[in-house]
Amino acid sequence: MRTTPFSPPGDRRNVNPSTDRRIIEQSHLLQKALSASILLHLYPKSKISVTVMVLADDGGRLEASINAATLALIDAGIPLKDMVCACSAGRWNAGASEEIVIDLNRREIQAATGTGGGGSGGTSDTIYLPVATMPQRGTIVLSQCESRLSGGAEAFGEVLEAAMGGCQMVMEVMAAAVRERGASLWKASEGKANVVVVEDI
Repeated sequence: MRTTPFSPPGDRRNVNPSTDRRIIEQSHLLQKALSASILLHLYPKSKISVTVMVLADDGGRLEASINAATLALIDAGIPLKDMVCACSAGRWNAGASEEIVIDLNRREIQAATGTGGGGSGGTSDTIYLPVATMPQRGTIVLSQCESRLSGGAEAFGEVLEAAMGGCQMVMEVMAAAVRERGASLWKASEGKANVVVVEDI
């Protein structure tokens, strides 16, 4: 995983992707999440290289990278057990009530963790949880609580359930994109693809 100098919003300092611990950690998590789904036994003594370039980062960098890499592997024809779909969820007190939200942006992550995008900060009543699942199998391949756990196992379970629901919605969008891509490739193989020529103005 690599980032461009202009990907973070605001005036955040540029980071070196080869030494930044956060990027290195997320690269390892990305590798583990994808390895859980790829049928590696079909590729003995082979190396499957996945390169992710983050062009814009307003939160959810790891989740978006997992979803994009999964679609890239499907498009490349790499056999998978199931699509790996990722989504985050968070919970914190909002006045007299508690809110659970999914697909957090950078500002919401900062509110949940008390940091610039990760770590173990935050207050005692917040949870930020990125999750990656194989939805059709009901298998969790990544679950990393990145803030202080409050409210006990019940609160964690609620956030995890919300994140898994988000993964299910992401899977539906990804599956629709795969079907659309497959239909266009099938038409092209039969010589029925439409070629659109855009003329310069």
